[in-house]
Amino acid sequence: MNRQNYLNWIRRWLWLWILAALVSGAVAFLVSKRTPPTYTATATLLVNATAQPNLLTLGDVQLSQSLTLTYSKLITETPVLQQVVQQGRLPMSVIQLQHDISANPIAQTQLFTVTASGPTPQEAAHIANLTAQVFTQQQNQRIKLGQDSNAISVVEPASPPQFPSSPHVLLNTLIGVAVGFLIAFGIVALITYFDDSIATEEDLELLDLSLLGVVRRDPTHAAVKIEDGKIQSDNRFSEIFRVVRANVEFAIAPSQARVLMVTSAEKAEGKTTIATRLALAFAEANKQTILVDADLRLPQVHREFGLENRFGLTSILVNVSSRDTTLENYIHATPQPNLWVMTSGAVPPNPAELLHSDAMSILIDTLRERFEIVILDTPPVLAVADAMTLASKAGGIVFVLENGRARFTTTREALTRLRRSNTPLLGAVMNKVARDSGSYYYYYSYDGYYDNTEAAARGKKRVSPRAT
Repeated sequence: MNRQNYLNWIRRWLWLWILAALVSGAVAFLVSKRTPPTYTATATLLVNATAQPNLLTLGDVQLSQSLTLTYSKLITETPVLQQVVQQGRLPMSVIQLQHDISANPIAQTQLFTVTASGPTPQEAAHIANLTAQVFTQQQNQRIKLGQDSNAISVVEPASPPQFPSSPHVLLNTLIGVAVGFLIAFGIVALITYFDDSIATEEDLELLDLSLLGVVRRDPTHAAVKIEDGKIQSDNRFSEIFRVVRANVEFAIAPSQARVLMVTSAEKAEGKTTIATRLALAFAEANKQTILVDADLRLPQVHREFGLENRFGLTSILVNVSSRDTTLENYIHATPQPNLWVMTSGAVPPNPAELLHSDAMSILIDTLRERFEIVILDTPPVLAVADAMTLASKAGGIVFVLENGRARFTTTREALTRLRRSNTPLLGAVMNKVARDSGSYYYYYSYDGYYDNTEAAARGKKRVSPRAT
């Protein structure tokens, strides 16, 4: 995946990452705001162990430092906390108090701290000071160091804190945002990794297919529009098929193939629309073109042009076994100059046999002689054997894939079958590409170009009367 594809991938999924981050952050914020606050207060105690009253030696200091670790463990034991609960008349058990209190020595000093948590600042400070007081009294009763000497004393009593120690609303919110973003990123990465769909030009390269063109998803251009005896076309949409036509002409130049087969791996990928628009593009280039509906099971070409389908391909295959001089009886002229259409005719009971017949070969030879370009709209490759039958009779194959829907497994199987016919695969048309897709960024330059051109043309029309 190149740099542009990475940027397109990020742009495609950025909305999901942002949404997941915002939702996760909002949930973390609400939970933190609704969580009862907890306050923490800390009292500091001094261990002053001396061998002789009023005389402090280096050994005494080292002993005191060692005792801070011992005392920090003893202060949270049950005997001390039982007396704390009793003296303070606290509304909790010893086990509950053990979760709310902790003690830690301060390294390289004779000090250790007692930290207590509570629902209010006053209660937190009260528990910390009461625990320090009870432990100091208990230990000093056991140690007799002199009349004016105490082994443990409170250096700094706990004071009610100004701010709660938890929850950390801002920190929890930021963590929630980060977690939501990472989870969404991981899900998207997994989806992308296991995604079997074909969506980029690099995917086509893996299938050894060249890209002939990209057609966006636009229901308004799905059918041919005929008004006042003329085919209505959109410059932006038509330009895409001019590009496809140019690429097809370049691909067939070495062989000068004149019979083109348009097919797809599965149904509903838009092959008939592509075949129709490609035929129009060739006709616009002054090529004598005929579009043949060779899909004898689900014909659609007659609907594209609003034609009757009583007579067509099946009629001529059933009635003619040699070159027919009355071919005009089976083809329809269209409002587009240089373009004719042969509809499928009535749906036969044996489509595969008709397409495989000598009459079909003779018909294709006849059409090749009379027209510069013959385009066959055929059934999907994996649906029936009809496409494989026609592939050997065509000079080149245009393969249609629906962007994001076509799968590697099915497409690879369809291409394998087509390549057995030894008919050149000219390339693929990526169909139904979403307008906001970044996979084919160069394609959307047409929109901007034609928007500006058409706007300029409208502007000229508006000012021209004034100019005269």
